[in-house]
Amino acid sequence: MVDWYEAVFFCRWLSIKTGTSIRLPTEREWQQAATGGDPQREYPWEGEWDASLCNSHESRLNRTTAVSIYPSGATQQGVLDMIGNVWQWCLNAYDKLDTTITTGGKRVIRGGSWSNVPGNLRASHRGSGAAVNRDDGIGFRLAQDIEP
Repeated sequence: MVDWYEAVFFCRWLSIKTGTSIRLPTEREWQQAATGGDPQREYPWEGEWDASLCNSHESRLNRTTAVSIYPSGATQQGVLDMIGNVWQWCLNAYDKLDTTITTGGKRVIRGGSWSNVPGNLRASHRGSGAAVNRDDGIGFRLAQDIEP
């Protein structure tokens, strides 16, 4: 139940609070995290669809769950809940890779939610939402810039 602007605001607040650069991931970064950079990987885990590895329509929970309820669905790098549970806001606009924070328009959401069927839960599937859209199936994850 958080819109894109609120997610960006939270990242800015947390950046100030921690003295680090925290933001929403770009769509490209999200894809890298979900697949480990393997263009052949359809899901964060190896192999075919497995309903026991994420919170989806097939789990019949009909709500979000705490992160880490599905540890076997983690990526090779250990990233949890990349698909299912909630759609995740990305920094960039839907129709371009522009990460400028502007008003209006559609923003990229990735990962699908607890109410989605397997076709929407592939790592390659992209969705969009109006930046002001709030829904119980939309949330966000954080990305942190680190000094080289």
